Amino acid sequence: MASITNRELGDGYIAGIRLVIIPYTSLGLQGERRSYGAPTVSSHFIYSKNKAPGLLEKVAKGQGMQIVYICPEMLESPAIARVLHSLPFKSQLSGIFLDEAHTVQESKTWHLAYSNLHLLRRVCGLEDVPMVVLSTALPTVY
Repeated sequence: MASITNRELGDGYIAGIRLVIIPYTSLGLQGERRSYGAPTVSSHFIYSKNKAPGLLEKVAKGQGMQIVYICPEMLESPAIARVLHSLPFKSQLSGIFLDEAHTVQESKTWHLAYSNLHLLRRVCGLEDVPMVVLSTALPTVY
């Protein structure tokens, strides 16, 4: 896998794609609307009602700095599989971030896609891409 180039976009931003896996649609919508302070940073929320081919092509090309919010169920869809396996996307992906990580254990019985997140990097050939797990409410059981 090609490594991400550290092309600075201005204001300290580095080109590349950050994939943020979120458990709730509301978090993805908030993230997509958030301003990151630079016109070179774009954010997208890919979910069942927002998966147009044009958006997926833009994400797959990996141009500029992109923050891509996605629900775990979408990671299992054929349309997203094409993006995850595309060479431009893989070469620009700098990190996978699992937000609200405490929900993984809590929701694995009703949110079945969470049970498969551990396979994401191996199945997509992303073993070199770091996965960061985030939570502000992680119980001591973890």
